[in-house]
Amino acid sequence: MLCNGRAAWVGNSVRLLILFVIFFFSYPANAYASSIAGRYVYSGQRVEDEARIRQAIDISVKPMNALLRPIARMKLTRRNVVISELELRDQNGNMFVRMDKKEATMPNNGVQGDYIATDGTPVKLSHRVSQDVWTQVYRGDGGTQTHVFTRQPDGILRMEVSVESKRLAIPLRYVLRFVPSVQSI
Repeated sequence: MLCNGRAAWVGNSVRLLILFVIFFFSYPANAYASSIAGRYVYSGQRVEDEARIRQAIDISVKPMNALLRPIARMKLTRRNVVISELELRDQNGNMFVRMDKKEATMPNNGVQGDYIATDGTPVKLSHRVSQDVWTQVYRGDGGTQTHVFTRQPDGILRMEVSVESKRLAIPLRYVLRFVPSVQSI
């Protein structure tokens, strides 16, 4: 009797383990990525957002030496612009990001790769996907620029940008918002 009870318990445990394995391996590793993946268009007021970015840049460079401030302002202004179109996609474990015409594909696990920034500067780029947050990190000699993408309950994609550098006493931070595009991927 004890042997039959134990056999039934082992049999049930094996069935549960098999069901778990089937579920685990049949569920795509990046299924959560689909909640953010898609094409988006800028949804803000361009003039106001450009002014907010310029104001954030001015706040970041204000503590700098008067001779260095215009150079830093020019570099930050060149690299921090309002993006018109944005596309995020998972490509077999790689994160594809297109901002306007500039594309980047890197593994979505944080591994760094070589990349040329929009202003021609060579940087290290890494992507990381974690649940419903996609993160892009650009690392160069001058500092780090991070883009954090999250999708809001109303469908708006929020892109938080932060720029940190040992040369900036105050990090540059701003947010852009995008709505899903009517174009499909």
